Amino acid sequence: MGELPALRITIRKFAVWRGGVLGLAVSAVVVLCAWAVQAHHAQHQATMWLALSLVAVAAGLGASLWRVVPVTLAFDGSGWLAWSEGRADAAPMAVEVRLCMDLGAWMLLRLIPSSREARSRPRWVPVQFSAPQAQWHALRCAIYSSARQVKDDSVRSHVE
Repeated sequence: MGELPALRITIRKFAVWRGGVLGLAVSAVVVLCAWAVQAHHAQHQATMWLALSLVAVAAGLGASLWRVVPVTLAFDGSGWLAWSEGRADAAPMAVEVRLCMDLGAWMLLRLIPSSREARSRPRWVPVQFSAPQAQWHALRCAIYSSARQVKDDSVRSHVE
């Protein structure tokens, strides 16, 4: 297999992700409110208060998932770098990119820092098709080929 070309892409469009988060959060709030109303009519006060407190939890979780910071990914053919400009972690950091979900025009990536620094932790990045077709294809090829390379390296280390 030939060498993959270098790739650099900034992911900054999250409309699909935010739409999904909004839909799930609103659905959860509606169901929990209906449960609270039903519990109120059935005179189950504890259940009603539980449902209302879970409404706050669902709304808070939705709000926390709504906020996504743009990230730049760079692939040099052998490894990944990631950084977010304008943040404390703006310096490029070596990461392992894991593909967690692929829906064709939308992917969910998990960026796992290669070094185990105290402030470094894995990060979820939703990626939607918004780049030119060639760049989107190059990103998908780099993700799949780097995942295969990591898998081959781990198999080799277990055999040796």
